[in-house]
Parts: sequence; structure tokens; C-alpha cells
Amino acid sequence: IWGNTANSGGGGIHCYYDSSPTLSGCTISDNIAGDGGGVYCYSNSSSPTLTGCTIEGNTANSEGGGIYCYSNSSPTLMNCEILNNTAEDGGGIYCIAGSNPTLSGCTISNNTAEIDGGGIYCYDSNATLAYTTVCGNAPDQIGGNWTDNGGNLIADECPSDCPDINGDGEVGVDEVLAVIAAWDTDDADADVNGDGIVDTNDILLVLSAWGPCP
Repeated sequence: IWGNTANSGGGGIHCYYDSSPTLSGCTISDNIAGDGGGVYCYSNSSSPTLTGCTIEGNTANSEGGGIYCYSNSSPTLMNCEILNNTAEDGGGIYCIAGSNPTLSGCTISNNTAEIDGGGIYCYDSNATLAYTTVCGNAPDQIGGNWTDNGGNLIADECPSDCPDINGDGEVGVDEVLAVIAAWDTDDADADVNGDGIVDTNDILLVLSAWGPCP
């Protein structure tokens, strides 16, 4: 879903009054709107579920470059990426009036707000995060209330994508052994994809990055 323009809300997707779609593996990019450049959720439990989606490069002239949530609209995001979106407030996600999104295994990075909440901004709302990375956003990472359910990384600079678990500058046998030793746990070092569980996906990431770190 890309390249759309809306005068009011939802350049990519507009959810209005009890509209709660389920989306998987989608890309929502390069859309423009007044609020919610990528996704707009308005009132009465309009709460979509997004899994493995990328929300990138969207623009809101006011709030919520990536996602805008208003009045009890509380989306669920799992293993999603929200990056390079821009807005006046809430470059990545903007929530207001009892809208309480839940994020697990997500990355919110390199979003920009002119005023507050480069990554996430919650006003009279609360975001719940687990195993989620919020990094590299400007002017700040999170504005307003949020709940830390563990395994989160909130940082001004994003970590390297290189899964160098032992810190020797290379990805190799030691990383494979570390993942196997922590199998089926939530060990933060071995959980290289940050989804809360050490499993096959982490082994695959280690193998794909084999060799010296860039």
C-alpha cells in the first residue's frame, strides 16, 4: 500500500468505528495524510492487528507519521517495523484519548517529529511494549506514558544489525553455539531478532550474517 494521499486521516489505511482488520506481511509506505500517514485508527475500538508488517516513509502533516490512534483505538503489532516516518508529533506512532497500542518484537527506528515523540507519543494513552526496539528517532524516543513488559531496548542510537553475540567482530561458530545453548528461552543476547524467544529464526539470522561484521 503505497503512494496514496488523504486530506484528513489515513494515507495508507483508514479504520473508522469498530473497524479492526488483520494484516500480515504487508508494506505501507510513502503515503501522506493530515493524521496517520500510514495507518489511521479512529474511535470505538478500531484496533487492527498487524503481524510482520513494514510501515515506512509515510508523512503526517499533523500527528502520527506511521500510525495514528484516537479514542479507544488500540492496535496490536507483532514483529513489525516502523521506520523513517515523519510528523509534527509522534513520528512513528501517535496515540490520544485512551488509545493503548500493544507492541511485541517490533522495531521503531529513525522516525522524526517536529515537536514531541519521534518514535512514540502518547497523550492520555499508554503504549505497552515487549521485546521491542525504539532507537534513532528524533527529537526523542518515547513521549508520554508507556508500560515496559520486558526485553525492550530504548536508545538514541540503533544497535548494529550484525548478530555478533560474543563481541569479537565476526559471526561464526561461537554465535551458533550461543543460540543453541539458550534455545527456547528469552535470553536477550541469543535472541538476535528480538522476538522474545531463541529459536530457528535466530539461527537463520546468524547463518545469513556469517563472517566479519561490516
